Amino acid sequence: MLPTLTRVLTRAQPATVDRWFEPGDVVAGLQVIATPGHTPGHVSFRRGDLLIAGDAVQTGGRFRVPRRFLNVDHERALRSVAELADLEGLDLAVSGHGAPARDATTKLRRLASEVRR
Repeated sequence: MLPTLTRVLTRAQPATVDRWFEPGDVVAGLQVIATPGHTPGHVSFRRGDLLIAGDAVQTGGRFRVPRRFLNVDHERALRSVAELADLEGLDLAVSGHGAPARDATTKLRRLASEVRR
């Protein structure tokens, strides 16, 4: 029998952080974008028209916000989506969940509009 998610999470040891990224930092050519909500300190990365969203959004044919119970601060996660939607000129987006997706700016703006309702 597989251990429950709660047991797995309570056994997990916190990672050692060598360096905190700040919004606007550039790391190996990737611009750091603060996208907290899913977790404190969550960041996404941008390089040109590429967005590496991590867990800020689920990519694919239609972008989605991770479910409420997967976000430490769901309201902050929604604001992070709105902030990503304000970025201009994004084409390709990849995330921790979902297929890579083109036309990222349009899809982020659609998602931000949906979650504002």
